[in-house]
Amino acid sequence: MSSKSSLILTDLREAVGFLTDVTSKPPDIYMRAAAIQAFEICFELS
Repeated sequence: MSSKSSLILTDLREAVGFLTDVTSKPPDIYMRAAAIQAFEICFELS
């Protein structure tokens, strides 16, 4: 695996962790916005 691939995979793992954390919080307008942004980042990295 190349260095760039390794970096992207590490970033993806962190983004998925953040998405998991955000979706486990009680829903409100800010958590919804954070979840949408986290999903977009995960989608782009994958």
